Amino acid sequence: MEQIGIVLTGLTAIFLSSQDHREAWRRWACVFAMLGQPFWLYAAYKADQWGIFVMCFVALVGWIRIVNRRVRA
Repeated sequence: MEQIGIVLTGLTAIFLSSQDHREAWRRWACVFAMLGQPFWLYAAYKADQWGIFVMCFVALVGWIRIVNRRVRA
């Protein structure tokens, strides 16, 4: 189940972040990326991949910073 969540949210975030020419749609990339973080965290925890688990939090902080910038703009 977590693999499906990772694929769906990850691919959506990737295509929206740089592939879509509409600014209004690109704004949603960070939302989909953050929605995927629980799936990443669960998969990393289940597989005892502690480096990836920590990296998920770092990525989440990065996405939150992007959201904050876009909300202020």
